[in-house]
Amino acid sequence: MVHLIRTMASQLANATSARDLANELGSATPAGDTGFTVRSNELRLGQLRLAADPNGVPLQIEVMLPSRGALRVLELKNAFGAWKEIPKVSWTSPPNLAFPWVDEKGAPATVAVFARLSLGSPVSDAALVEALLLRRDAR
Repeated sequence: MVHLIRTMASQLANATSARDLANELGSATPAGDTGFTVRSNELRLGQLRLAADPNGVPLQIEVMLPSRGALRVLELKNAFGAWKEIPKVSWTSPPNLAFPWVDEKGAPATVAVFARLSLGSPVSDAALVEALLLRRDAR
């Protein structure tokens, strides 16, 4: 699973067109003015939501994992490095973790990796990840 996420982060860092990236990732359907909903070619990833800027450059990919328990924080930590908990907006917000960005040499952007845990889940390496966000950051 982590290999798929790392590959997707690399694709996002190198992409120049949200439409092309969406079609690379699976079966894409336009969503709103600049985004796409994608049924991933990889069943383990579930549904993807791809957001783009008004020029069609991809900004982020949200990965809704299809089953609870498909990914643990420890797997992301081993792949991307130590995590930091992001302060909650509200006490009813689920815990969110940030990992060091993916910096691929020669790519026009880096990619930050965020994990959302289930509401009420204790924050630890053993926690189950509910969703991921891969955010593209220009250099």
